[in-house]
Amino acid sequence: MREDSPVFIVGMPRSGTTLMRSLFNEHPNLAIAPETHYLTQWVGKYKSVWACWRDYARSERFSYLGIDSAAVDERIKNEARLSYRKVFDAILKEYGHSQGKPRLGEKTPGHYEHISTLFDWYPKCRVIWMVRDPRAVCASYLKVPWSKYGVLASARRWRSAMLELFNWKHDYRVLSVRFENLVKDTQKVLYEIYTFLDEPPIDDFIQNRYRSAIYVNVKNGWERYHLKNASGPVSSKPITKWHEELTDYQVWVIEQVGGALMRDHGYSKYIIGANFKGVILMCVTHLALLQKMLINEPKLLFSLIMKKMNRILLRLVRK
Repeated sequence: MREDSPVFIVGMPRSGTTLMRSLFNEHPNLAIAPETHYLTQWVGKYKSVWACWRDYARSERFSYLGIDSAAVDERIKNEARLSYRKVFDAILKEYGHSQGKPRLGEKTPGHYEHISTLFDWYPKCRVIWMVRDPRAVCASYLKVPWSKYGVLASARRWRSAMLELFNWKHDYRVLSVRFENLVKDTQKVLYEIYTFLDEPPIDDFIQNRYRSAIYVNVKNGWERYHLKNASGPVSSKPITKWHEELTDYQVWVIEQVGGALMRDHGYSKYIIGANFKGVILMCVTHLALLQKMLINEPKLLFSLIMKKMNRILLRLVRK
């Protein structure tokens, strides 16, 4: 097994990480485990590693892996000094063993906040960082039953994820992949990814992937629906769906928060040159949302208005 160079899929949630996992798991060498949330929700939350593992083994999240906790116990029982890293390693190894594949991996979007830990644990690992249009991400967030984020919070989280990516963009172990490129030319993008991973490319599977490639032991209705969609034919339709799902005001908020980071990743603004009059008209049209923003995010609203006014003044001075 290539246990020293696992593959991790990270990125802003709703950015295509599930699709990427389904594609990877069709490869004969790759066993990418479903979301463990190990670093985001478990590591460091307990006084002892054993206590952490005991609770994690009993959790619904662990059951999604479809592996036996007793088998993981066998892998860690003789450890003189058990660490969070050794538990995580045992989980990935057991998952890889259950799939009969040599190269390990895992997909938890929020692990992008813990890249330094992953590199510390696995210096030779590779990270696939999914990137998607923030408007599509926010529109998707509004539809999922588990999301606690509105448009503004989702946009700010997207911005945070992109700023974190900026910190790692020169690391040879990290490859950012645009969701839009993946669904428009899947074969080409996968070839580039497999070259990055030093894995041989495979053909003739993209539109007819097996359900087992993305199997997760879930009972939740929405998650089953989501996994079924991700294992179906690759489609470029999700690229523009946000046009129908977001109001102009919501798009404006996302584009203001995304700012230059959108341009840096190849996403042009939909509401172009929204002058101060246009902003006021949108605010009046969406008075309820404006009132909520004034109460919950007054500093951000003030900052956005001041930036817009400064741009208008700069244009007047240049004239």
